[in-house]
Amino acid sequence: VPVEVNGRMSFLDDPTDTTLENKKPYEPNHLNFAPRFGFAWDVAGNCKTAVRGGFGMFYDQILMNQFLNLFDRNPPQWRTARLAGAGAPFPHPLDAAQITALLSPQIILRDDFHTPYMYQYNLTVQREVFGNLSASVGYVGSIGKHLIQRFDGNTPIPQVRADGSLFNSATAVRRNPAWGNIPSRSLSGFSTYNALQMSVTRRFSQGL
Repeated sequence: VPVEVNGRMSFLDDPTDTTLENKKPYEPNHLNFAPRFGFAWDVAGNCKTAVRGGFGMFYDQILMNQFLNLFDRNPPQWRTARLAGAGAPFPHPLDAAQITALLSPQIILRDDFHTPYMYQYNLTVQREVFGNLSASVGYVGSIGKHLIQRFDGNTPIPQVRADGSLFNSATAVRRNPAWGNIPSRSLSGFSTYNALQMSVTRRFSQGL
């Protein structure tokens, strides 16, 4: 299939739209502020007990691989042919007489792009038990926001069964019949991490 790349990408302003528009994927942001802070405290001043902690804000890049499919799979150059059953001859299934090509753009729902970022923080208490034995206990956590999520932006409309459960049949109509599957990207992901970390360390002694 010939592909023409001209540096522009097609987007849907809304999943219910029936036409595509050529627009930039997102506006760059050069004002991100990423502070870092850390400390270490000798509690009694005798090098026996130490309290350490830190905090940092880190930004992620929106890598180009999130957009590569958008460049080379935009209609009208790209269509998806689906064949099923014995009617698909092997090893050349596209030689079948009946091929239904479904317009299936690779799409990003635009105007929701923010730079992904993460807060990371930790607090640890370390205590020397003996001359060559120490123990520590600490808390480590992080929160990520605006992480990239991938999803189908045009899911089928499910049937509601008698018991209230939902079921997607093979013939279910998509929410926007003008399109097929719309693999979408959205910077709405969220992550959390919380951990208790404990350790006991014994240093070698007597010449080891």
